[in-house]
Amino acid sequence: KQVSTLDVLSGGRAMLGLGAGWNEPEAVSLGVPFPPIAVRFEQLEEQLQIAHRMFSGSEEPFVGKHYRLERPLNHPAPLRRPPIMVGGSGEKFLLRVVARHADWWNYVWKGSEAYTHKQEVLKGHCREVGARLGQRAGPADDAAHRVDRGDARARGADPGAPSADH
Repeated sequence: KQVSTLDVLSGGRAMLGLGAGWNEPEAVSLGVPFPPIAVRFEQLEEQLQIAHRMFSGSEEPFVGKHYRLERPLNHPAPLRRPPIMVGGSGEKFLLRVVARHADWWNYVWKGSEAYTHKQEVLKGHCREVGARLGQRAGPADDAAHRVDRGDARARGADPGAPSADH
């Protein structure tokens, strides 16, 4: 809902960025629950499912393991579906979530060997869902890659660029 409002206020330039969380001391200091990583991964996938539903205008109920929405209203509607960026590097779950739900993957640089390996893992997950790992944007120490699906969900050539009609 907040991203949709920001999209309207920014003239169609908002992006949703999510991850499973990694900084427990920060979360605890802010009073934010910090469950085990497996739970955070499940929550992340449900959050992405909800975001897609709300960005599409669907008000159908959502019932998941962690979230339940009777009628996910999203007014004002975004000017266009905001691109979704998911950050992280977990090979078994997080990169699969990127392949299934994200338009962009954010990876914090940990060396060229590790980066190349993560790219190959994500490419494999993308192939499984009919997507492909696309172009890279951003500085060398904080890379973002587009996930191309060839469908109406993929938006924006650059995570910071305005939409084509703005």
